[in-house]
Amino acid sequence: MKGVLSYHETDSEGPLVIIDGKPFTWNEVGHLLQAIEGFQVKIEMKDITNAWDE
Repeated sequence: MKGVLSYHETDSEGPLVIIDGKPFTWNEVGHLLQAIEGFQVKIEMKDITNAWDE
């Protein structure tokens, strides 16, 4: 999965997270991650101007 953090126009409490082209609130991302409880998750932050590593 690949995602981008974006400004959330209607919720100033957290970002809008675009994962594989679909928008999620920060809270929804938390609920998605609960499904893989116990697994390791690697989050890597990169400058958006850099191309995706394929």
